[in-house]
Amino acid sequence: MPPAVSPASGPTGSPLRVALTTRSGAPLPGVTVWLTIRGPVPYTGTATTDANGVAAFSFRPTAPYTVHIRATEGGTQVASSTIRIPAGPPMIATSAVLGRFYASDNRCTFDTPAGTPPLFSGYFATINFGGRPFTGYGAATGIPSRIAKSGARVAGLGTLHHFNAVFTGNLVAHRAGRTSFTFLIADAFDFGIGGGASRVSGALSNPLRGGLTAVDRLPVVGAFNQGYLEATTAVTIHFPHPGVFPYEIDYAECMSGNELLKMYADGTLLQGR
Repeated sequence: MPPAVSPASGPTGSPLRVALTTRSGAPLPGVTVWLTIRGPVPYTGTATTDANGVAAFSFRPTAPYTVHIRATEGGTQVASSTIRIPAGPPMIATSAVLGRFYASDNRCTFDTPAGTPPLFSGYFATINFGGRPFTGYGAATGIPSRIAKSGARVAGLGTLHHFNAVFTGNLVAHRAGRTSFTFLIADAFDFGIGGGASRVSGALSNPLRGGLTAVDRLPVVGAFNQGYLEATTAVTIHFPHPGVFPYEIDYAECMSGNELLKMYADGTLLQGR
C-alpha cells in the first residue's frame, strides 16, 4: 500500500508540520516532502521527515489557503495530497451597534455635553457609515442598509446637516493579543474601550476632556477629534484575554461634503458576530 500524507497541522499562524506514515500508521523517516501554498502569502519549500515521519516547515501561513503536499523518495513520488484550509473566525467582531444622534454646533469636534438626551437613536449592524443621508451598511452581503433617521429628522440633511453621534456596542475578542483598528472618518471621532483592553499606540489627537467617552464613560484610547477633512487613522489595542469588551465611538460631522465613519480590524471591515 502507498504511504499517507496527513494535513498540515497547527492553527493559522503556527509553523506547518506534515506527517508521512504507512497506511497502517507507521512513520516514514528520511522522505523528502515538497510543500506548495496558494493563498494570501504564497510559499514553496522542502523538508525531510524525521524519525517520527514528520517534516517541519518554519513558514507560518495565513488562512484561507490551499496546500499541496508531495512526498518523494529516490526521485520517485510516493504520495501526494491537496488540502484546503478555510479562514477561521476573525480576531475581533462586534455586536449590533446603538447609535444616538444629536444636534451640533458645527465646530468639527465632538462636544455634546454628557447627559444630553439624543434626538433619536437606532441599531446598526456595524461601524460602516457614509453618505447623505447618513446610512449604516452591513459588513456582509444580505444585511440591509439603514438610514439614520426618525420621522423628519435625518442625519446629514436639513436641520441635521451637521450633527454629533454616539455609537456603543461590544467588541468580541476570540483570543488574546493586539488588534490594529483603522478608522476612515469625516470629520472627527473619539474611541473608547473598557473591560481591561488597553491602548498600545496610534492616533490620540484632541481627546475628550477627562479622557472618558461621553455616554458610557469608557477610557479614550484613540482620537482624531478635530479638523474637518477626510482622514484615515489607526489605533492599536491589546486584549488581555478572549471575551466581551464594551466600546464607544463619539463622532462629529461638520461643514459640507462627505460623511464617513468606517471601522476596520486588522485590515478587514469590522464584522458582526
